Amino acid sequence: YRAAAARLEQQGRIDEAAFVLAELLADVAAAIALLERHERFALAAQLAEGRHQPPGLVVRLWFLAGDRQRAIDTARRYHAWADAVARLERAGDARAPMLRMLWADHLADAGDFVQAVEVAWPVALSRALIGAWIDRGIAAESPAAARLLVKKLIVALKKHPDEYGYGP
Repeated sequence: YRAAAARLEQQGRIDEAAFVLAELLADVAAAIALLERHERFALAAQLAEGRHQPPGLVVRLWFLAGDRQRAIDTARRYHAWADAVARLERAGDARAPMLRMLWADHLADAGDFVQAVEVAWPVALSRALIGAWIDRGIAAESPAAARLLVKKLIVALKKHPDEYGYGP
């Protein structure tokens, strides 16, 4: 069956090759990998979702398929943000920061400004938004405000590092 799947792939019959791998060989991971190689992300996401693959994989695939809302809904439902972002980052995908920022925005919307800041921190272009979340978290006067004050200081130092002797 593997040889048949390889022949089908060579003939451009990608859906059929994926069927052989998933159904006849029960190798869902190989079928998903095949679909990904051919940028059939929506079909790979459907297969992963239907075969109860890890939610982070499903989120990543929906995101790659361009169905951001379905990716977000799945990430929220299964708390699979971290796994999905990690999968994109491991693959070196340039879209990883975008998914990371969607996750951070979700956390900020839920009022978890500390986590939102932590999640967004690796994205250098997010500093202005991080500053706004820090200010909102500090204004809430929650027990986490002290942690946010420290982050605010770090952001301020990064804006003007030479003034504090931390420049290059």
